[in-house]
Amino acid sequence: MKTETLIFALLLAGVCVADKKFELSGTQSAYTENVKLTDQFAISFNSNPTTGFRWELTSSSLANLELASSDKYGEFVASARSALGAGGKQVYSFRTVHAGSEALEFVYRRPWTEEQAKKVVVTINILP
Repeated sequence: MKTETLIFALLLAGVCVADKKFELSGTQSAYTENVKLTDQFAISFNSNPTTGFRWELTSSSLANLELASSDKYGEFVASARSALGAGGKQVYSFRTVHAGSEALEFVYRRPWTEEQAKKVVVTINILP
C-alpha cells in the first residue's frame, strides 16, 4: 500500500507543475481557454481505462504549443479510491511556445476502433 501511495504522489507531483489546470467534463463539444505566453497548463478529463475507453489527442498542429505529456494519451492519474475498476483522470500537459491560437481535438474511444463515444475541441488562446 505504501508503494502505491508513493507512486500516486509522484505521478500527481509530475502532472501538477502547471500554472493553470483545466478540468473538462467532456460533456460539451467545445471549450475555449486563455493562457499567457509563459504559462504551462494542463487539461484533464475524467477517464476510466478499465472500460477500454480513453481520451486521445487526435489533431493539432502544435505550432504554438509543446506537448509535455509522454504521448497522445496523456498521463493517467488514478483516483484516490483503490477499488477495482475505479477511474481517474487523463492529464495532458502543455507549454506555450508562441502567441496565437491552437485548436486541440480530443476523442474518447477504444484505441482499436475508429468509433468514438465523444469528441471535444479545446481552443487555446495564447496571449502575449
